[in-house]
Amino acid sequence: MDKKNYILFALFLLFSVDLFCQELVIDQISVKIEGRTREAAVRNVLTMRTGMVFPDFNELEKFLSEEQIRLDNIRLFSKSSISYKIDDAERVHVTISIRDAWTIYPIPFYEYNSFSGNSFGLVYIDKNFLGRFINFSCNIR
Repeated sequence: MDKKNYILFALFLLFSVDLFCQELVIDQISVKIEGRTREAAVRNVLTMRTGMVFPDFNELEKFLSEEQIRLDNIRLFSKSSISYKIDDAERVHVTISIRDAWTIYPIPFYEYNSFSGNSFGLVYIDKNFLGRFINFSCNIR
């Protein structure tokens, strides 16, 4: 009876180690944006792609935290988060949520020139022009 228990325990350990060593694969990436930023611009900044394989949860967590830092370094969002769900087949579904910050700055200015006199105008600065992370500015006089 003791040998059967040892054999069953050894088999249990063998199969349980195999279950916990399965690789995780990014199967789906969805991007939810509140604002005018385009999804393609966000995907170009991140290195995450579908089909990426991770040997364990720790590697996946490390990679996703690096991607979160990459999003935060853009400094155009009031809120950004990356979450994930793992289904029964060890496929990872990643959701990227972003809320745009205010990136348009109209700045009025006054200028005096001895030849032309007083001059008023507006400097228009947009840090996320067309939702593509492009800096744009112009002077309106």
